[in-house]
Amino acid sequence: MSEQSALKQQADEQRKAFKEAHGYPAHLIPDIWVGQNVAMNTLGGGSLALANGTLETVTPEGFVLSNELGRVVFIPRQAVVQMELYDPTGATAE
Repeated sequence: MSEQSALKQQADEQRKAFKEAHGYPAHLIPDIWVGQNVAMNTLGGGSLALANGTLETVTPEGFVLSNELGRVVFIPRQAVVQMELYDPTGATAE
């Protein structure tokens, strides 16, 4: 199995697990998440990568994130494997 097919299979499995755990596909992100800190697992360059920041907008083509340095990044929808809310301070709710 080629490396790219293995990554595609891994991404498909992660999407399925996300849907089973949360009840909706990973690519359907609630609009209420706009303005919240999020972390994304994305496909890019033949491997999985982590992107995090403030979700600025959700478009049919993808997602726009900004980070604490003011950098704005567009991530195509088809590259997102999983997205979740993220606390940049590392604090946990008790």
